[in-house]
Amino acid sequence: MKSAQWLFERRALVYFYCMEHAKDFTRVEKILTEISAILELATPASVEKLKSYVSVEPKENQIYATLELMADQNYCLTYNCFYVKEVDGKKILDIEYATNENAEQSFIPELDEYATKVFDGVDYTTAEEEKFGPLQSKMLFEWFAKCWKIAGGEQSKVPTFFAMNKEYMCQDLTTGEIFTEEEAAHRLGHDVVV
Repeated sequence: MKSAQWLFERRALVYFYCMEHAKDFTRVEKILTEISAILELATPASVEKLKSYVSVEPKENQIYATLELMADQNYCLTYNCFYVKEVDGKKILDIEYATNENAEQSFIPELDEYATKVFDGVDYTTAEEEKFGPLQSKMLFEWFAKCWKIAGGEQSKVPTFFAMNKEYMCQDLTTGEIFTEEEAAHRLGHDVVV
């Protein structure tokens, strides 16, 4: 049988652990709430910027594009063009990255400024990082999809998907479904080798 002292110490340790994680999650949720407010304020300007992508004419042999938000690089937005090309008798994807003029500028400068202030020089726990990353990605996608829709993205002249941080994955701006770049080509009727 365990001693009363052992039980007390064990309970104190469990309580301390739970309180530490509750504190971590509270800090993450506070940051996400502030990010949400920043995104809401940035919506009108972002919609205006996205309108220019809706009217982009497809380049020769272009089959689709991704709008790739680089959350780890000042929240810049790149317009990437995808083509099918034949190499040694096989059809493969050819990609032209960052074809937009302002690819290195922050798409959401208010968020970039906030992130610099909140994250630079601050130590976050593993639990905070593990919670924050997926929640921020989900929040950014939902916000971006809303902006794309308001900008008229459904009438885009080029099939356009969302991407984040060079992960080589696409996300459907209507359904939220995630798939590879090659799968995007397949869905559009292009038989490419993976």
